[in-house]
This record gives sequence, structure tokens and C-alpha cells, in this order.
Amino acid sequence: MEEAYKIKMNSYCSRVYIFEVTKSCGYSEFVFVNKNETLDSLHKNVFNLFEKKYTLYVLNKETNNKVYIPEKNVLLKNYILENQGLFVPIYPLPLKVVYRIYFDEDCNHNM
Repeated sequence: MEEAYKIKMNSYCSRVYIFEVTKSCGYSEFVFVNKNETLDSLHKNVFNLFEKKYTLYVLNKETNNKVYIPEKNVLLKNYILENQGLFVPIYPLPLKVVYRIYFDEDCNHNM
């Protein structure tokens, strides 16, 4: 039973990108988006989770500048491939690949 679960979970995780959406206060949640979806779908999934107006961005590690993720009908996998330097796994292997993106809004969440 446990082995069947692992097989199904691994199969699912191989078809999705996992993003850790982090607010400015440090609070974060995982968002899963199918690899064949668009940037619009990523934005929709984040909105469904947080139910707030926001902008999404990644940090350029070299310049520490925000790079905003547009709401476009562009395949997510193409966007990530074209911006590989911005999407770096945040957890070590053999853990699943997770990319950090940021949720830009006023945050007063107390953890």
C-alpha cells in the first residue's frame, strides 16, 4: 500500500512544477502547476490559494533585483527554460525540485 502511494506521488510530481510561494513576512505555501500549463495558470493557482491581489516575482541572485512573472498565455515550462538562472531548486537532492517565487503584497501575517 505504501509503495503504491509512493509510485503515484512520484508520477504526479513528475508532471508538475512545485513552487514555494513566499510572502514578504516569510510565510509560504506550496503551489503545484502542471508542466503543460501557462503563466496564467500559475497566477490563477496562487490567487486561488491566497485570495488576494498580488504580483509574483523571483529574485535575481546576482543583482538581488525583482523579476516579475507576467500574466501571459506562455507555457510555464518554456518560461522556466528561458529563465533558468532565476529558477534554482531551493531544497537539496534527492528531495523534489521546488522553486521559490515571491508573492508581492502587504503582509501582516503573524506566525
